[in-house]
Amino acid sequence: MDANGTAQGDAALVALAREGYSGAFEELVRRHQTRAHTLAVRMLGDRHEAADVVQEAFVKAWTGLPRFDDRAAFSTWLYRIVVRESIDQQRRRARRPLPVEQDVDRPATDRTDALVEQRVREDAVRRAVRALPEDQRAALVLTAFMDLEHAEAAEVLETTPDAVRGRAARARRALMREMGEWA
Repeated sequence: MDANGTAQGDAALVALAREGYSGAFEELVRRHQTRAHTLAVRMLGDRHEAADVVQEAFVKAWTGLPRFDDRAAFSTWLYRIVVRESIDQQRRRARRPLPVEQDVDRPATDRTDALVEQRVREDAVRRAVRALPEDQRAALVLTAFMDLEHAEAAEVLETTPDAVRGRAARARRALMREMGEWA
């Protein structure tokens, strides 16, 4: 059973979707869209790119449904697609600085030094996570931000739980070195 308690229900929906019931796949999208988007945002650091990646991941899931072999939960398979699409997107994009997200809902007069410092720190963390090697970033995002167990993250990344544990630990050490000035 996955983190949302939907593995059994997902299996039934996958079976229906394979038979051509598009409503079943729409339900799978509804169930998993938010977490898939969160994963892509954490991998890429950009909400707009993440939305494109998730859309492409669901298209690939729909077209790949006949080849889905049910050994893993649908969510695990989908997260694997999202991680791969995120990595591909990052490889395609030219190296450019992360855009600073503007908070248009908060008037500029309400910003204090503490809020500005918090924004700068968040941007520094996003840049540091984005600079991690792909395997470390994926392991860290899945375990620390998506709260997957090492075994489930290992399924997503097609590796062992020990490899995920090691990659995530190396990622945390790299982040601590990079973010040392903020400590």
